[in-house]
Amino acid sequence: MRERIYRVVGSVLKLVKGIEWRTAGLGDARDQLVRAATSIGANYIEAIAATTTNEFSRFIGHSLRSANETQYWLHLIEENIDGSKTSGITEIKNEVIQLSKILATSIKTMRTNTFIKKNIFTQQ
Repeated sequence: MRERIYRVVGSVLKLVKGIEWRTAGLGDARDQLVRAATSIGANYIEAIAATTTNEFSRFIGHSLRSANETQYWLHLIEENIDGSKTSGITEIKNEVIQLSKILATSIKTMRTNTFIKKNIFTQQ
């Protein structure tokens, strides 16, 4: 998972280098995209290093929200910049969608396991 995130972030950074942002009028979108994409990885790494389930859950949640935000900015950029300048954006978007699904599943699994654990102990 970590390697997939690194690859996505690297792809986003390469993408933003190839676009003339001032003429597109989307300089803020570029900055937000970079922040959101890099935040996916930063929060994922924090989750891996978490010492409690609550910490893990919180950081995975932040990572998921950052992945969702990254999807938004990629879509906005794709819709507003000449297609020849956004080569590979569809592949990046698809990978971010997959990462979002994995992160969401992690959260659901953790919540289910926590619910089951609580119910097992309270029924005894």
